[in-house]
Amino acid sequence: MFNVFTILLTLSLIITSNNHNQVNCFWLFSPLSNQHIQSTSTSTTTTTSNNQQSKSWINLGSWIDPITTIYTTYFDLSSIPSVFHLYPPLPYHPPYSPSLPFPPSSFSSSSSTPEDKTTQFFGNSICPSSLSSSSRPSCTCDGPESYPIVTCSSLSSSYLINNLAYSSLGRLTLYNQSIDSNFLLTINKPIQHLRLSKLTGLNCPPASSSCLSSILSSSLRRLEIISCNLNTFPFSSLSPSSYPNLKDIDLRQNGLKLIPDYGFPFNPIIQTIDLSYNNLTYLGSYAFTQLINLKQLILSHNQLKILNNYALAGNPINTNKNNQLIIDLTYNQLFHCAIGSFDNLNPVYLDLRYNSLVSLSEDVFNQLIVTMSRNEISSTINVKHNRFQCNCPRTQWIVQLKIDQKKVIHGYHCNINGNEKSLLSLTLNDINC
Repeated sequence: MFNVFTILLTLSLIITSNNHNQVNCFWLFSPLSNQHIQSTSTSTTTTTSNNQQSKSWINLGSWIDPITTIYTTYFDLSSIPSVFHLYPPLPYHPPYSPSLPFPPSSFSSSSSTPEDKTTQFFGNSICPSSLSSSSRPSCTCDGPESYPIVTCSSLSSSYLINNLAYSSLGRLTLYNQSIDSNFLLTINKPIQHLRLSKLTGLNCPPASSSCLSSILSSSLRRLEIISCNLNTFPFSSLSPSSYPNLKDIDLRQNGLKLIPDYGFPFNPIIQTIDLSYNNLTYLGSYAFTQLINLKQLILSHNQLKILNNYALAGNPINTNKNNQLIIDLTYNQLFHCAIGSFDNLNPVYLDLRYNSLVSLSEDVFNQLIVTMSRNEISSTINVKHNRFQCNCPRTQWIVQLKIDQKKVIHGYHCNINGNEKSLLSLTLNDINC
């Protein structure tokens, strides 16, 4: 015969309205006190017969409805035998809300919302195992889903690239391999950043419209071709019609020898060009004039000895607009800048350090210095580590510049009787004028 204290008969009645103001009732019949207790909840307000009773959430979704949550009250049942404590209360789950990204069953203590998580998972469907050989991986995948980064070597065709599970790539790097001329022509996936490094067999220059697919060329924002032994490059192909989004071009370490006259076509999009570590000996007249929004031109570590007439001349209608331009000519062998080398330029920084200049010609530099001194942004011509000969014919015009104009020139020093003097402290007497 069962003890009356061991019998607990529970009848649950759930009443759920058809609108958002749900009313949930929990009825408990207990022989223990020969009374019934009613606990009712509407939204967040609960009425109960005992204000001291503790409250908790119980999710009955698995019994009634996935999004039904019942607010109830635990009564003090300490006097009831322990047999009724075999089953602990259900764990807390927050009520489902349309504003939450997942239903309650998806929550766990270790999970995070999409905003907190950078996607680093790349299953076989995204970076297939077929992209890797048995001996070593041919491709690796990295980066968030919004900017997938794929790095490959030893690919014989573009087939695998085209069949990645991404509609587009953030960056594709191909390195240390030989590719044929059709490789880039057959890529049919948009790529923002294409990086080609130490490739052989690149007989078809990537900037040529006959060597690059239209999908690829129209999507590119940055093009890097580094250490690929190009020797020549079709600069004239970099038109906005072929490359409507291309802003940055990096052609380092390719053995390039010259930039022809009017080398780059009209292009208001290109902002950065890096031609460092090549074998450049000649910059043609107006080579960069048509790049009206150019912000950075890097020509360091080449073999330039003379700047040709109008080699770096700017566009005359753009003189007051290109005052954010940085030109880097460091580590060349410059000893002469011809007339017009810097015509219609107004750079914020012109770096001529580590060259072999013996003077700054008035015909070449005077107007440039005056223009730069008028900029609201502090502008600089850095001439440190050259071989200036400070005598009257070569230096007089510089000494006679106004103070604000002299401040544009950094690193101009003269050895006067064994003492090094800066331009600001230099006098006509010092140079025997």
